[in-house]
Amino acid sequence: MKLKEIVCLLLLPLVAACGNAHNSKPDPGKQVVSSQEQYPKEVFKSEGLQVQQVSPNTYVHISYLVTDDYGKVPCNGMIAVNGNKAIIFDATTTDATSAVLIRWIKEELKANPVALVVTHFHEDCLGGAGAFTQDNTVGYFAKDAVLFGGCLVKELNAEKGYLGDADTAAWPATINKLKQAYPGIKLVIPGHGAAGGKELLDYTHDLFAAKEHK
Repeated sequence: MKLKEIVCLLLLPLVAACGNAHNSKPDPGKQVVSSQEQYPKEVFKSEGLQVQQVSPNTYVHISYLVTDDYGKVPCNGMIAVNGNKAIIFDATTTDATSAVLIRWIKEELKANPVALVVTHFHEDCLGGAGAFTQDNTVGYFAKDAVLFGGCLVKELNAEKGYLGDADTAAWPATINKLKQAYPGIKLVIPGHGAAGGKELLDYTHDLFAAKEHK
């Protein structure tokens, strides 16, 4: 994926800085989100891309990957916005939808994408560009207390999915480390499917703590 304006980097220091920064000023040209706003709400939709606002400064982008085993799979990524800067977690599944996403962020959010964080090497988050693997990454946006778990975290009632590169024995312990590191989590975004609260972490832990993985 051609992202000349985005720097690829490991995220933790940048997210911490982003989360501690001052709140951005509202754009007079767009609707102000009140504290009573209901989330999630769809703010953009095209043929291959959806964007949902899930908290005042956090968005989920959803694109689609056609697979032999699972059919058409919705793939989640996150956009964390602080002032006029945005961090994107995971690319969309194609160059075309990535270009659309970047344009939408610039035009509608009035924010400049400054970093792309790819949480693992599979096509669902690389687009055109341990637990799951030793290099698996998650992102925590402290400003909105949102955890982007990527494919480490499963939506409620999901199956285990593709495990070809996974260390399933390490999965429950990794989830426990996340819960201990970020006790104030309010929203959890999985790699696929609906976001939720800490119950997604509990569900994922229990899914991989089954007898055959002990």
